[in-house]
Amino acid sequence: MSLVIENIYNVLVTRLSAVEGTTVNSVDVEEVVEPLATGNVSEKNGQFAIVWGDSEFVRYLNGNPPGVEHRQIFNIDIAVRDEDSADAWGLIAERYVSAVVGAVAGANWYTFGGYAVDAEFLTYSHKDDGGITLPLAVTYRTSEYNLTVQR
Repeated sequence: MSLVIENIYNVLVTRLSAVEGTTVNSVDVEEVVEPLATGNVSEKNGQFAIVWGDSEFVRYLNGNPPGVEHRQIFNIDIAVRDEDSADAWGLIAERYVSAVVGAVAGANWYTFGGYAVDAEFLTYSHKDDGGITLPLAVTYRTSEYNLTVQR
């Protein structure tokens, strides 16, 4: 049995992977990668890397057995290395952000297949290397003592 957050993560990977190798909003999505614990990924233009961010306890839920609400941040790092573009960097950044949001969001998208209770994109930021980080906050509920049991 999988952790509830693992199921949410798998849905996120599947949604983003659907645009891999395509052109969306005039930008190329080269690949979607999942950085592993064993090493870093070499960045290249148009790469989306799904990086686990901070997780936080939100609140306890009444019931027998009691439940817990969690909030997990997924940072979607977008590598922007398009040296040939004549467009403004801000416009290219907005196109990439739009490509991510379009791939992930849709009807009832925030439930991630019924595993989450809410999700929201937070404000993106520019990275020192010229890329973008777009945080996605996903709220989900589990049993207090068993993170594989959804509440």
